[in-house]
Amino acid sequence: MISIINGLDVDRMRVSRHAIRRARERYNRANDKDAEGYIRGILRRAEFVGETLDDEGNHAYMFAHGRHAFIVSLDHKTILSIQRFESITYGPLKEKVRDLHAKEYRKLDRRERAMRRRFELIKAEADVEIAQLRLTALKTRSEARRLACQARINAINEYINDLKTEIKTVADEKRHVARSQVSVM
Repeated sequence: MISIINGLDVDRMRVSRHAIRRARERYNRANDKDAEGYIRGILRRAEFVGETLDDEGNHAYMFAHGRHAFIVSLDHKTILSIQRFESITYGPLKEKVRDLHAKEYRKLDRRERAMRRRFELIKAEADVEIAQLRLTALKTRSEARRLACQARINAINEYINDLKTEIKTVADEKRHVARSQVSVM
């Protein structure tokens, strides 16, 4: 029997050692083969949550079923991890909370993509300005001018780092919403 969720062939996906170890710890599976079968069995019924970051900050896809969350590689070839979340939602409100989570996730996803596009443009412009400042610093005889160019380069780099931090904050928030969304699926 071939199990396909959202266009993915679960039986052909590789299960990482980490995912097997987590399944054995968290779900009292007897051995690796049992843990792998358990992971595949639940993943077959899972729903796609969205793209998120794993605990190390790498991009991955999240799927959820019940209180289980699955982290799958972007190429859909490896099940990286399995996580368990406690459901805290009252039944009649479940659909409303689920919709609220989905809306919040989409909003953060749009915001992150817009910020990344804006960052790429700003970074390209900053690279050009930094190159011009370095050229000016090399050509000038004035030490004051050289120091001013270096100060401006430092300010630009600090601004770029602030933008990166801002994007990471939104990505982290999106990851938290995705994890929270698992509790209502």
